[in-house]
Amino acid sequence: MNGTLVSRVVRFYRREGLPALLRELCVRPYRRLVLDWHYVFVCEQVPEVPPPPMELELRHYRSAEALDAEVRRSVVGELGAHMGRALDEALAGGAELFVACVSEAVAALQFVRPGRAVDHWFVPLRPNDAVLFGGTTLPRFRRRGLVTWMIRHQTHYAMQGGGRAYADVKVWNTPAIRAVESAGFRRIARMRPLRSGS
Repeated sequence: MNGTLVSRVVRFYRREGLPALLRELCVRPYRRLVLDWHYVFVCEQVPEVPPPPMELELRHYRSAEALDAEVRRSVVGELGAHMGRALDEALAGGAELFVACVSEAVAALQFVRPGRAVDHWFVPLRPNDAVLFGGTTLPRFRRRGLVTWMIRHQTHYAMQGGGRAYADVKVWNTPAIRAVESAGFRRIARMRPLRSGS
């Protein structure tokens, strides 16, 4: 390290304190290097949809107003209040929500948004393309093949307009990467999200 860099670090430490210094030296670079990166996937052929891996009811919602109060309560209770906001924002932004229920209990959910409702994304989208996002399996239903089935089902649904289906997964989310690839998607890029105006 050169003297100028050391003196800048010491000045920052004196001015901001140790927690801020650690955040600046460790957390921000880690986020830039790892957490912000996504793999982008595409599916160009309508997949076959096998029977579901378990007895389930698939519900489809096109607006926050149509969303069952019990489904919302279950999702927020199991996954946290931020998911209630995410549900509202996604549905208000033109997404559709699919919810898999097993014996009336919410097991998994997945959003689909048509390309015409997406302003900025990782790659250019056509109006009849679709983006799958926000797929989540609730903890007690994980490791049963449900998310892969949901991805296949939503991809089949989304591709009925003749476009392609896309998905993105954070590079560190190995289970989601495996699920997307086993549902028939292929990886086309590793990139950071576009910001508005990009």
